[in-house]
Amino acid sequence: MPHPYDASTKYLVQNHPADWLSLCGHTTSAKVEVVDADLATVTAAADRVLRVHEEPSWLAHIELQSSRDPDILFSAHVYNAILKRQHHELVRTTIVLLRRSADAPELTGVFERGFASEPPYLTFRYHVVRVWQLPVDALLKGGLGILPLAPLADVREADLPGVIGRMDERIRNEATRPDGGTLWTATQILMGLRYSSTLTAQCCEEFTA
Repeated sequence: MPHPYDASTKYLVQNHPADWLSLCGHTTSAKVEVVDADLATVTAAADRVLRVHEEPSWLAHIELQSSRDPDILFSAHVYNAILKRQHHELVRTTIVLLRRSADAPELTGVFERGFASEPPYLTFRYHVVRVWQLPVDALLKGGLGILPLAPLADVREADLPGVIGRMDERIRNEATRPDGGTLWTATQILMGLRYSSTLTAQCCEEFTA
């Protein structure tokens, strides 16, 4: 089911793919491009897929979660395997948790399946990013494509005006006018995952009007 933040994050990834690759723990000087995430062999689609043109090239598969999904590990493994089959490239999967309610004890970075008293017949390793644990400075100083995540990082509500002010400075100095408007719209939508609509409006109304 589509979520309110889907369109905004899709825009951010499509226009700033290297920034999201960095969020997933990988930095590169190689070209990074968005790959069609439609998995034609199943009735589903992976959230976001990037191709990293290193040698050899590989795929970064990003799953965004705002709520707990008991099937996320099974789904992520299936998407990873199908992407490998379709594109014939190795795939790294990252699950990005946008708020605490999306977290679960089983999100350890390793998904295993096996019979009792036997070694696992399946071991799937993935990366987890818990946005609320990220230092806010890392996002404020990172790429513009992940800047709208800053209010969801490790920041106190009382410090939000300062965070928004630093975001405004970067967007005014570095973004085009159309991109700046979209960055603020994405910020407002993502803030709705954590803060009240009243607080979100107070923080962003000046920039999204």
